[in-house]
Amino acid sequence: MNIFVGNLYSGVLDHQDHFTQWALSAIVERLPRTQARWAVIGPSGIRELAVAGSAAQPKTGEFSTLRIEVLEPTDNTRHEFTWQRSMPSVFSDEEREFLSATLEHLARAERLS
Repeated sequence: MNIFVGNLYSGVLDHQDHFTQWALSAIVERLPRTQARWAVIGPSGIRELAVAGSAAQPKTGEFSTLRIEVLEPTDNTRHEFTWQRSMPSVFSDEEREFLSATLEHLARAERLS
C-alpha cells in the first residue's frame, strides 16, 4: 500500500498533463471488474476529473455502487469518487479499506499536480 501511495505522488511529475486520468486508472487496475468516476464539487459547480475502467453490463442492469467523498476544507470543495461493479459482486472489506486509505492521498496529489 505504501509503495502504491508513493507512486501516486511521483505520478504528479511523471504524468502532469493527464494525472487525474492516469491515477484513477491505476487504482481501477487494482480492483478487478470495476469502473470509477472522479468529480470535484465546489461553489462553482461540479467538475468531472476522470472516468476509468469497465464493468460488464449485468443482465439485470444493476451495479454494486460505492461512493467515497474526500473533503477539502481549505477551498470548500469535495472530491467525490463513485465506484461500480456489476451485480452480484460486492466490494470486499479489503477493497473498501484500500480505497479509504488511498483516496485522500489521491486528492492531495491532484492538488499538487
